[in-house]
Amino acid sequence: MATLQEQNLKIQNFFLLHDAEKVIQEIEKYAQETQDDFLPTIVRSRIAFLKGNIKIAAEGFRLATALSPKAVASHYDLGVSEYYKANYHEALKIFHKVIELDPSFIMAWYWMGNCYMIQMEYENAVIAYNHVLEINSEWGETWFKLAQCYKFLSLVDKAVAAFEKVIALCKENTIAYYHLGHALQQQGKISEAIAIYRKGLSINPNAKSISKALEYLTSGDMP
Repeated sequence: MATLQEQNLKIQNFFLLHDAEKVIQEIEKYAQETQDDFLPTIVRSRIAFLKGNIKIAAEGFRLATALSPKAVASHYDLGVSEYYKANYHEALKIFHKVIELDPSFIMAWYWMGNCYMIQMEYENAVIAYNHVLEINSEWGETWFKLAQCYKFLSLVDKAVAAFEKVIALCKENTIAYYHLGHALQQQGKISEAIAIYRKGLSINPNAKSISKALEYLTSGDMP
């Protein structure tokens, strides 16, 4: 069997064909010539995943991990498939396996955080997302999810700092302005919250959630 690097390059070459039927023809030809079951299994599974056939894709990736137990990407693909099947406990086991094989595999940490978050295990999600940010501190989406976890954990100061980081990285993210404003309200910083809401509305005047929050703070009806 080819090395993992050679396998990855071959997979990339297959997908450069940009035609599912052509890809399948080529991998069948490749399988006959090389007697290599791993690559055809991976490519078929990725095509199934892209077509939305998640269960079929998952079984294919599971076979690929059996054929090549140290193929990190195959374990990762299987974990993502299990996540989309809403099989979060199984997905977590698989992502832990990915991290065991490659502790710097950033996407495994990210999806691990997503699994914990959707199960409301926010403390564990925080740990996973912080691992992501240790590897890439500029990933705005991860900062946003981390901020939400802090908010759910009532760690308001940390939530504020994380939402501020989201806005620093992506000034057009009006959802972050809403959540930051709300967190500032929780801190009792009403004038700062009003300023944040107004800034968000200057970016997106149609943001109804921000409009309602601002109206509440400025209407005089607030207790």
